[in-house]
Amino acid sequence: MIYKVSETKLDSLNLSRHQQQEVSLDECNYQGVIVKKPWGYEYLFFQNEFVGVWLLFIREGQSTSMHSHPNKKSSLIVLSGEIVAYTLGMLFKLKSLDGLLIDKSVFHCSKAGSDSSAVIMEVESPPVKRDIVRLKDIYGRAGRGYEGSESMTSDLDGYNYHCIDDLAFKTHTTLNVVDKKVTLSKISDRDALVSHINSNLGSVVVLLAGIIRDDKGNEILGVGDAVSVDEIAEYITGNISLDDQLICLMVS
Repeated sequence: MIYKVSETKLDSLNLSRHQQQEVSLDECNYQGVIVKKPWGYEYLFFQNEFVGVWLLFIREGQSTSMHSHPNKKSSLIVLSGEIVAYTLGMLFKLKSLDGLLIDKSVFHCSKAGSDSSAVIMEVESPPVKRDIVRLKDIYGRAGRGYEGSESMTSDLDGYNYHCIDDLAFKTHTTLNVVDKKVTLSKISDRDALVSHINSNLGSVVVLLAGIIRDDKGNEILGVGDAVSVDEIAEYITGNISLDDQLICLMVS
């Protein structure tokens, strides 16, 4: 199940009370880098001009900060383990292939279960990593921006590292990440999309480029949106249209 979380008045109020970190357009190159965190580590799995796809490895019982992204939305998908995700007013217990579609400005945090670590895929749109406001943090990082170079290493030994290069990626590629199959596909027409969806029932799909619209022109799925394939399959059989070439990420 993918749950959608929208901004509330409480999010807006807390965001207005805390000075937003300045968002730099001249960011680090995160390719081939492990970012060490007090709760584990994360790294960039894939990036294009529209999205950044990150993998988060959270140790058992540990938690990310309660934070907000004022200028980007996020889709979270649990790849392994179990997560308790909190917003300022809700709690979600997420297992494998569950997730959240989080609107910009929504404060949220993710905590791994006490008896096992967890792996989360996070798709951020647009891919501006330093767009973060930390409200609370058990490691003392409240009010601080994203980690600096002192927390990064290019020594990948000992880490569960996988990545897909956007420039080298042609039409279709599949990687095994922890115990999940992650597939990226470029799709140019409706028939190919219908076939792709029907072949991946039970999976989760995220659009990394393009838009899917219904017969009235309404957006069904946009860049950065995650949804259960079974949920979207009913729309795909109709008279849909594609805005530009799609890049679909499937997790199964």
